[in-house]
Amino acid sequence: MKIFFTSDQHFGHANIIKYCPIRKFSSVEEMNEGLVKNFNTRVSEGDVTYHIGDFSLSLHPMQVYLPRLKGTHHLISGNHDKCHPSDKKASKQQEFEKEYLKAGFASVQTELSLTLDGIDFLLCHFPYTGDHTAVDRFQKYRPKDEGKILLHGHVHSLYQVRDRCINVGVDVWDLTPVESPAIIQIAKEILARQLEKP
Repeated sequence: MKIFFTSDQHFGHANIIKYCPIRKFSSVEEMNEGLVKNFNTRVSEGDVTYHIGDFSLSLHPMQVYLPRLKGTHHLISGNHDKCHPSDKKASKQQEFEKEYLKAGFASVQTELSLTLDGIDFLLCHFPYTGDHTAVDRFQKYRPKDEGKILLHGHVHSLYQVRDRCINVGVDVWDLTPVESPAIIQIAKEILARQLEKP
């Protein structure tokens, strides 16, 4: 079993093609199919993937495309997922969570702690600080920085690694999920740099 991380697929979101230069697709349908193909080329049925937010902007694309992706899936919801507490219909969060589970996610949450190769990671859609806009939005939903390496999305192509933050979004990983050994190697490099600091 392999473990993968990804985020910010934005299935069904036509405008994301304009905002993210790597998405050289002529239509949202072409993007959706490209993301499915890229995913299934890397991930096998016995693998586990953590989707760290913004899978799709509405329920329908999630219901259509999640069942087509190989393996077991866990969602760490983002601001564009209907089940995230920041959604304008947050009062229906539990109902939405049921829809995500019904479609095939094995679990749905907003944060998750995970240990890989002895390294403690925190998974949350948002970085500790910063945004891909001029305003640092969603302060209420940011993770608490307690020193863990953070796997996140949200910032699209702004950076791949910054301080203790690793962006697993498709826009900085060639529109594919990233496998855990690559993440562990980056985390070890981050931790080594911290030890070098006076």
